[in-house]
Amino acid sequence: MTRFLLPICAISSMLFMLAVVLVWVLSFSQAFASGVYVFGGRFQGFGALDGRAYFLLTDLPIDGVRSFTFDAMMLPADEGAAQLEKLQDQSTATSDRFKFTLHRNGDPQKGLPFILLGMPIGMLLLPASVAPYLFVRRWRRQRFRRRAGLCLSCGYDIRATPGRCPECGATYAALSTNLLELQQ
Repeated sequence: MTRFLLPICAISSMLFMLAVVLVWVLSFSQAFASGVYVFGGRFQGFGALDGRAYFLLTDLPIDGVRSFTFDAMMLPADEGAAQLEKLQDQSTATSDRFKFTLHRNGDPQKGLPFILLGMPIGMLLLPASVAPYLFVRRWRRQRFRRRAGLCLSCGYDIRATPGRCPECGATYAALSTNLLELQQ
């Protein structure tokens, strides 16, 4: 099971990175917004505009019929910029470092309480690139060890004992026949 977990994570991370790049390209011509409404009045949203990603956490009054829904829309860039400016006007910027912005509104007279986090979209690619990197690194290490006649789990030289690793005890039935063919 764990053997297949890393390739699955790597593939899903690469698909996520492809989606992030697509949203990044589209964010310069259109504003992208999506949101999840959760029963109990919680709204969590994601938006992209001018190469920046925005995450919105807020408390919204939701009717009892609407339990869990997902909405997505594309807006013209100027309309998206106006909506973003309206949110930023209702809040106070608590942090603006390294191109990260954090806006909070805790004042009920200014509107509903919310938290708005903005960051460059490229920052989303950094954590998503970890799983593909680990997958490629493991694949290259195993390929090197298989070709050199080393144990796949510990790296010990098993050319003298091709059926079992004397260091860790791992058995290699399929690998032992390949080693015998390579030695002849």
